[in-house]
Amino acid sequence: GNGFDCRERPQGCEQEEPPQHEYVPIPDVSEYVEEGRFSECVDAIDNEMASSSGQGGRWRLAELHRAKCMCLRKNKDYVGAIKACMIATIDMPRYKQGIFETALTVLDAGRPAVAIAALDRLLRLDRNWPMIDYWITLAQSNAKRAQNDASKGPFHSDFSHVKERSEEQMQYDIQVTDALKGTLYQETTVSIGVDHYRVLGVSVDFSPDELKKAYKAASRTAHPDKKGGSKKKFEAVAAAYEALSDPVSRALYDEGDDLARDLDDNGKEGPSYRERVLKSYFPERFDYLPFGDPFEVKRRVQEERRMNTPPEPNAPDIPPGPYQGTCQGCSVVHGKHQEGTAWLRCTHCLTGMGAMFEESSLQMGSCKEDERITNHHGALMCEADPDAASKVHEPPPEIFHEPEGQEGGDEPQNGGEEPNGKAEL
Repeated sequence: GNGFDCRERPQGCEQEEPPQHEYVPIPDVSEYVEEGRFSECVDAIDNEMASSSGQGGRWRLAELHRAKCMCLRKNKDYVGAIKACMIATIDMPRYKQGIFETALTVLDAGRPAVAIAALDRLLRLDRNWPMIDYWITLAQSNAKRAQNDASKGPFHSDFSHVKERSEEQMQYDIQVTDALKGTLYQETTVSIGVDHYRVLGVSVDFSPDELKKAYKAASRTAHPDKKGGSKKKFEAVAAAYEALSDPVSRALYDEGDDLARDLDDNGKEGPSYRERVLKSYFPERFDYLPFGDPFEVKRRVQEERRMNTPPEPNAPDIPPGPYQGTCQGCSVVHGKHQEGTAWLRCTHCLTGMGAMFEESSLQMGSCKEDERITNHHGALMCEADPDAASKVHEPPPEIFHEPEGQEGGDEPQNGGEEPNGKAEL
């Protein structure tokens, strides 16, 4: 499924840079990028591919596709960019610039977990790649934000009010997932994050001019007077611009300074998120701890405790939906900071990866009349209800079972449904 076989083409697998003796430089497209003429940039690369007729061999073709990937990414055509980057590295799997451009593309597309996979691969090839520690920290920070967003929802996300996705946007997200299928970076769990870059719709390596243009466009779209806009969305855009326009605040954000730190047994804050990431990737930069990192040990203990704690029974007032078959510990929680708001919160939602589960939340009333609540890889989501027309809801399948030796409740009557229409787990 990788698109290449190193046993058949060992020279492609060994080379990391084009051989200088047969190198034919590709056209310089920096002017197009600097001036924001991204469509023209793509056209220039396509014209060069058509006119060169294979001149310069596979390496030059790989570099042309890498440049096309960059132009498409800057133009927010992430599906096309992913395909171009895959072609750039399909024959030259150790092409470091192509791997790096892939990482930037999936970061811009809101897939930080995929970016981590690409950067891990790049790190194995070159631990001295320029700013590799910065890019890894940024990807890890965005992945953590996406994880918080999916598992904790309104309780930890700063962007719960800007998460609404139009049908067109959701379909495009599916196309991005499809573009990654069959590649080295195929997703096992889809987790689409919302961060300051995504709020503004700007690339992670933006220029000052790109940032200003993106801010103006996002402000117009999010303005309360515009259809689909709101005060909170407008404020989120302003906050994102404030964070990214200042070099110091941007650096802190990219390093995960907004993410919660661990606390030791005395309530003392642990290391920053950046330090935790760098200790994992570059342990040689830090002092040796013969008994291990106490915060890391505590995290492992807490995670094991969470995984081994059995879920509470689902509350009787939770809304119906197929999620009940794969989620437990579900209850309706009323918001502490927003009066009149309530959330469906489940402590144990299966991810589809063995017995792994996540905690997830969804605001009550988020789903439309023709939608139902489902569990998507450990995250509660709204999806189209195929039975909406007839309003017939079948009971969800039983995934969780009573432990051996523990007595279960009476079998539900009325064809497997409780009187209130909810299936017993």
